[in-house]
Amino acid sequence: MNLSLRDTVADVLELLGRSWNITINYAQHSVNLVAAVLAFTQKERSDILVIHAEPPRQIQLALDLDIHTCQLAQQLQVAEDAQATLD
Repeated sequence: MNLSLRDTVADVLELLGRSWNITINYAQHSVNLVAAVLAFTQKERSDILVIHAEPPRQIQLALDLDIHTCQLAQQLQVAEDAQATLD
């Protein structure tokens, strides 16, 4: 199944319209451990799309590391912005 960009955008808009809190962030693949682990664990499956209600057990460590990395990056950005204000 080959989805067009229009279909993908429509799906994202539908998801964003649901009654929940959601934040979308961009991360390079090389620093997105969750995506790497999911891709590795799903590579042998023939399913095109797998939707998890909760994070799979095997990605919990990667998820914790990704969260910590994002928090650290935000702290570094705040410190950099504060330093730029002082300069």
